[in-house]
Amino acid sequence: MRKTLDVRSGVSRKERQGAKTQRESRPPSVLSWRPFAALRLCVKSVPGFAALVLCASVVIAAVPSDVEKLLEKHLKARGGMAAYQHIKVRRTLSVVKINNQEVKTTSLETPPDGRFYQVLEIPQIGKVEAGYDGRKMWQRSKDGQGEIPLDDPRARAMRKASTAAEFWDYKKDERRFRYGGKEKLEGNDYEVLETTFTLQNGKDVPSKYYFDAAGLLKVIVAGEDGGTRLDFSDYRAVDGIQYPFLTKFTGPGSAVETVVTEIKHNTPLDTSVFTYKEAIGVPPIGVPPPLPKKQ
Repeated sequence: MRKTLDVRSGVSRKERQGAKTQRESRPPSVLSWRPFAALRLCVKSVPGFAALVLCASVVIAAVPSDVEKLLEKHLKARGGMAAYQHIKVRRTLSVVKINNQEVKTTSLETPPDGRFYQVLEIPQIGKVEAGYDGRKMWQRSKDGQGEIPLDDPRARAMRKASTAAEFWDYKKDERRFRYGGKEKLEGNDYEVLETTFTLQNGKDVPSKYYFDAAGLLKVIVAGEDGGTRLDFSDYRAVDGIQYPFLTKFTGPGSAVETVVTEIKHNTPLDTSVFTYKEAIGVPPIGVPPPLPKKQ
């Protein structure tokens, strides 16, 4: 069989395909970086986080100056990078209101490396858990459990959800940004950032982010028809960082309201909570539970 080579690099098509597969399997901490003109990867041992780490000589795609001005104003309004960098652990308690039900939610995150654990207490269903340990993503409920491949749309949606409204690392973000100028929305004046938003199915859609005069994010409108919307309000300071304690989501046929009841930083943390542990008697994800035995 004839071996096809890339004339630019002398690498076979099969080898390039293998390299692509390896790139796609990397943890989100690497995938979340913008494309680089020159990229060198090396393996380093980072306490609590085994991953490929970017080394020196990395060229980052430039962020447009008008976008940078807007996002720097936003980060200052949020409390500033210095205050944010003090956060090693974040614990959030909230109540999600959907379909006349209230779902209690607890989230644990380590912002420096992106690990997280979340548990939801859903009426009539019970506990639903999800986590990411820095390498693998997983999910568990009474109906199914297991690890989720990082290229699975569910994993991508879970990964993106935590950073959809965050811009602390915007210069390393894989999203492309464009300054949309000033715009009125429902009688209010905003500065607009145009980029993409990841839906629950893992699909990226065009979106507009609306920032108020102070620089705080107030609205996200996503989709070609603007059919998905998030409203952020009731901003409160926690250790100098501003958080929206009320988020309202509206989409086709759905409306969800999330009320944050508590945010704490740098609380004691057992990092094993991020790691998947198989529960006895729970079927794998996607496998239906056994039928009840006939009496």
